[in-house]
Amino acid sequence: MLEENHEKLKKFVDFVFKVWRSEFLPDCRWKILNDAKLLVHPTLFVSGLFCILWHIFVQMEDYGNLVELAFSITFGISVYQGLAVYFTVILGNKKEIFDILEYFETLVYSSGTEIMYVRRKHLQENTKIALNATKIFLIFITIGGFVATTYCLIASEFHTPMLFEIPGIPPSSIFFYPVNLVYQYVFFISLLENIMTADALIMVTIMYFRGEFCALAEFINQLGYEPSTKDLIRIVHNTHKILLQKVKQLTSSYWHLYFHKLLAITLYLICMYFFFEDFSSSMVPGTFILVAMITQVFILCFFSQLLENSSESIFQALYLTKWYDMDLKDQKNILLLMIIFKNSIKIDTFGFGAISIYTFVQICKAAGSYAMVMYTVFN
Repeated sequence: MLEENHEKLKKFVDFVFKVWRSEFLPDCRWKILNDAKLLVHPTLFVSGLFCILWHIFVQMEDYGNLVELAFSITFGISVYQGLAVYFTVILGNKKEIFDILEYFETLVYSSGTEIMYVRRKHLQENTKIALNATKIFLIFITIGGFVATTYCLIASEFHTPMLFEIPGIPPSSIFFYPVNLVYQYVFFISLLENIMTADALIMVTIMYFRGEFCALAEFINQLGYEPSTKDLIRIVHNTHKILLQKVKQLTSSYWHLYFHKLLAITLYLICMYFFFEDFSSSMVPGTFILVAMITQVFILCFFSQLLENSSESIFQALYLTKWYDMDLKDQKNILLLMIIFKNSIKIDTFGFGAISIYTFVQICKAAGSYAMVMYTVFN
């Protein structure tokens, strides 16, 4: 079961990078053309951003339509988030993420170690959670995205699912409807899935670490009950030392991604009040999109909180050991381990600090406050 879960998650991660790095396209004998495949999605995103800005500053004749303005601004912020994901994860941290997966693959298929039983139990539990959470999250957010584009499609009389019209193609042209429909749906789906799969990568990698931290905490509970306490302490120290090196790869890879995502989501939420200016037409899509955005920021903060809590459990497990029944030398070793483990693992990012459930609450409160200020200004 554990091996099956791991292989599914590994295939998912491999699929994400192959799609967004355009590795599914056939190779060419010219290196420059192979490298150009990396520009496929950024080019799509930048061209879409140009169309959105053209719509806001040129095509929109009446800025009194606040719902249309809010949708356009939200789509523009989404492009910013999509480009941030592409350059920070897809291009910048592919090696680090696959190194982390390879490390856990060796743990999944390892045998003959004293910690193996508890490790397999916790990794199996956490990889199963990662699989189910990823499926539910991607399905729910995808539905939310299609609700938004369907609303825009209806509002634009069934020809522009993202509200903008591609510059240079007049409405009288026979290409106007098919080109706008095809381009905008391809652009939207690529943008949405790019953003959401990055969140899924965060969930998957954090759940692997949570499984290992929880396994280490349960293994520590054996200290004081086993005659070979010294050997168990050595296993705990060596396992944690390697795990700490890998978790540093995780936090250094994600701190800038978290900044861009949380900033973009905060801006989304500030724009949300525009959707509720006209309850008769925008209540349903506005509510659905608001819930989807809150879900995204909750996922980011909640899984970061799980990482912090699981790392703290190691220190708590050491504190609860029967250290008073151990030899003096073992007691000293336990004390040294407690000093090493006293600082929990956290994902920090510029401007938001350590990411936790508290961060989620603060973002919602700040977005609500800024939205009220904007409401006062516009009214």
